[in-house]
Amino acid sequence: PKPYFSQFLVINAEVIIQLSTNRNWEGLKPTNLSGTASRNKQAESRFVYGLNPLYEKNLVLLTTIPYLNPAGEVIATIIGISEPNVIRDLMDRAVFFTKNSYIVPDKDVFIGINPYPDSFEKLIPYDPSQDLLFYIEYLNSQSTQSGVNELVSFQNEPVIAAYTWLPDLQTGWLTEI
Repeated sequence: PKPYFSQFLVINAEVIIQLSTNRNWEGLKPTNLSGTASRNKQAESRFVYGLNPLYEKNLVLLTTIPYLNPAGEVIATIIGISEPNVIRDLMDRAVFFTKNSYIVPDKDVFIGINPYPDSFEKLIPYDPSQDLLFYIEYLNSQSTQSGVNELVSFQNEPVIAAYTWLPDLQTGWLTEI
């Protein structure tokens, strides 16, 4: 019943925002929106942390759809943005056993639900231990890209953690039990 996209924009091949539901963004060039988003000929979704200057220190889900000319070249990309409140709602629905689940969009970025629900920030970054970083890097190098292990939680408690790579979203998912 709720919309999944909070904002929309259209970027050109140089990754400059041509049109946006937020008029203040038009003409900006997001710094970490990779050039592949403007060259990719397939629709895709992926998590991005810190889409500067639009979403500094926030996690958003981008869904991109290329617009091709008759020669098959990408001339623009339409992007739907799901903001942190939408992502938190999705995470709440996906968590059955624990609230301690994390999206891992990059190897050293862990984003989880804020334990203080009345605060402004719906999702917050957590600093992973070196052991956790090593474990995630190891799992991502394996063919299954998933595993279960005993680890120390972000709250410094022993937990059983399950991790899996979600290729359709180009991100990892870690759940502590």
